[in-house]
Amino acid sequence: MTHLQSILASLLFCLCSVGIQAQQITSKNPSLSYPSYSPKDTDLKIDRAAYAEKLQGFWLATCIANWTGLVTEMDKIGNVGELKTGHFYTRADWGTPDQPSIWAAGIPSKLSPTIDFVFADQDTLWGADDDTDIGCNTSKEKKKTTSGYPIKKPWI
Repeated sequence: MTHLQSILASLLFCLCSVGIQAQQITSKNPSLSYPSYSPKDTDLKIDRAAYAEKLQGFWLATCIANWTGLVTEMDKIGNVGELKTGHFYTRADWGTPDQPSIWAAGIPSKLSPTIDFVFADQDTLWGADDDTDIGCNTSKEKKKTTSGYPIKKPWI
């Protein structure tokens, strides 16, 4: 190994060590308690980067489903009283022109002219609405009971 290679290897080692130490130092929220913990052999170990990527994928898929559903929201509510919207959409309607919702005075969705996936533009926010966060908050609680109290609990 030449002298220059030795210096570069030492420099690389130092930079890696600094990076590792920087990753281990995290700021702590003063409002929370941090009891000491040593992992057990039976504990599930999760890679933070892989977990973060899966969370991002979950959120994106949830948003795409929400945006896609907005195209047909309130288009077909059945035949209720004076409102006659006809039969509900089926898979056969996928890719066909969107019909106007009961609120839109004959105008189809501005999100998509057809019943199809809706995607956000590149480098834009992945917005959500009440359907998205309600679904995230209540999905776990819905499995426990059919009463409304557990579903109300995360919101109070």
